[in-house]
Amino acid sequence: MIITILYLIGFKPKQMISLSTGFIVFVAMTVTLLLGIHVTMNYSNTVNVKVAIIQNMDPRGLLSQVKNDDIVTSQGDEDDNYGSVLDSADDELTNIDDGNEEMNMHEVVGNISTWNPNTKGKKGVDHHPNNTPDTSYLYGKCITGRNHILLYNRVPKCGSRTLLSLTDTLAERYGYRKPAEIIVSRSKWQNKNMEVPYHDIVRKRLRNAPVTSVIHGHIYFIDFSRDKLVLPHKRPIYLNLIRDPFDRLVSQYYFVRFGDGKFTNLKQLHKMTHPRHINESFNDCVERDRPECIGPYVQSLMVNYFCGYGPECQQPTEGALEKAKQNVDKYVVVGVVEEYEDFLKVLEKLLPDFFGGILKEFKTSTERRREKKMKAKKKSPVTPEVKERITALLELDYKFYNHTRERFHQLKRTLGIE
Repeated sequence: MIITILYLIGFKPKQMISLSTGFIVFVAMTVTLLLGIHVTMNYSNTVNVKVAIIQNMDPRGLLSQVKNDDIVTSQGDEDDNYGSVLDSADDELTNIDDGNEEMNMHEVVGNISTWNPNTKGKKGVDHHPNNTPDTSYLYGKCITGRNHILLYNRVPKCGSRTLLSLTDTLAERYGYRKPAEIIVSRSKWQNKNMEVPYHDIVRKRLRNAPVTSVIHGHIYFIDFSRDKLVLPHKRPIYLNLIRDPFDRLVSQYYFVRFGDGKFTNLKQLHKMTHPRHINESFNDCVERDRPECIGPYVQSLMVNYFCGYGPECQQPTEGALEKAKQNVDKYVVVGVVEEYEDFLKVLEKLLPDFFGGILKEFKTSTERRREKKMKAKKKSPVTPEVKERITALLELDYKFYNHTRERFHQLKRTLGIE
């Protein structure tokens, strides 16, 4: 059409071709320029939207205190070094503490269901990051899918190594990450006369962890539900196991001296006690009033793990006990070692996509045979007088244990587990 117009007004053919080519080049450059402006404006708007979202999540400007690289804005973000520990450990039994916050998150949870082995662990999978449960009250709720971070703040000598070994096997079967441990070096901070920033250390691990994760460690409960530095789908789902307080204490006492059939690194274990007390029996320890057996820490160790790091948790008091009981609501389940197989059945029902088939694995694998060998060596019989004295000292832990065990029994009845 352009060539026809030029011909009618008297242009020669060569002139018409030159003018037409120039016109086409001009139009192409103009279109390209306009498209570039449009893309730039859209990108600017997108950045503004992201900034607005972050500001709404963090009205007090806390995000300005961390590096930009530490802000996780995508479900797919994960740390290449996720499997490594944050610090070297001084000991295995970490005595630690920090403040709790109340929880409030939107709820997206499934109904109680039974795991079906034909689903291969994929039942209910929904990888949308907003599929996050309301962790202000998780107890006894079924949570399907694997777009969650499980946090097992394991109490010492409560069957955790068996559970983690079973979870390793299931992780390989279903294709999620093997459990990764949070280990905190207390001496690193104590040498600087600083409090250990447990909250910050665990928060960093959560932000860097892939959405489908199992994290564990000897750490106290920390409430992340209103933590603006942890996105909702990165806030953990807690689970735990407890044990008769007296049996747990005696088991721990002999474990740190002589190990067991599975853990025999005595040099590491001996860091947890005084060298001159290694060969003392538990009876001797109590009769000589050693803090390791009768001190405030051992009197309410289980309460400490569930109460958390707040000021109300610093001493063995009724207030700490009540706080620990309240925090059990924020665990999907707290089982008891004495009913281990029932605990595994509950895990299959409440977290089917993580723990489907765990009971069968426990019964058929070598883990059960290994568990029978995992008894602390060289235990001496405890006298009735010593047991009576220690049971009285463990009053708070027994109150917590009995309360939590009864809740576990109610949960089993609800789930139809005899």
